[in-house]
Amino acid sequence: MHVSEAQRFEMQLALRRVLGDEMGDRLMEHLPPVGWSEVALSRDVDALRRDVDALRRDFESFRAEMMREIAGIRSSIRVLTGAMITVSVAILGLMVQLNLAIAQL
Repeated sequence: MHVSEAQRFEMQLALRRVLGDEMGDRLMEHLPPVGWSEVALSRDVDALRRDVDALRRDFESFRAEMMREIAGIRSSIRVLTGAMITVSVAILGLMVQLNLAIAQL
């Protein structure tokens, strides 16, 4: 059963009249602002914690896999860069030789 804010205020005023201001306010502080059916129980929090822990494990697994993939990509980039430099040096060497051969004609 949902209690509106106006109803809560009326209840607090009644409690203050019966129990006194301090005790009525203290009692109201112990009541949830919503119905008891909407308050999380320890088992709800535990279930949520298990779900979060499972997500954390899944994320760490995903992260480790991504790091392995990135390491592989970096390695491939190094190999391709080395190959491009080698081919460039070889082409430059051929161009120098070709230029020398043309100059001798």
